[in-house]
Amino acid sequence: MRKIVEWLFVLSLIFAIWVSKLIGIISVQSECVSTILNWLPFHLLLIFGTVSVVIVLYRTFNFNDCPEASTELMKLVNEAKRDLAHRGLTVES
Repeated sequence: MRKIVEWLFVLSLIFAIWVSKLIGIISVQSECVSTILNWLPFHLLLIFGTVSVVIVLYRTFNFNDCPEASTELMKLVNEAKRDLAHRGLTVES
């Protein structure tokens, strides 16, 4: 819970600075800094999307296969099929 509060605090701080610049409370002398602040939400959203895609792809490609768990699961499925067949219910594979 603390981490989300930290993130929300930082995002609200950035949002407050951006809105203050847009409505004229903060005046920026440099044209370069002004342009960067105008496009800040778009850039943050683009960076967030890129990082999210990279994390999902990395974790997908590095997903570990667990043969022991697979064989144990198949044993449990076969045991359940035998139990159901014993009770008169047929299960097709």
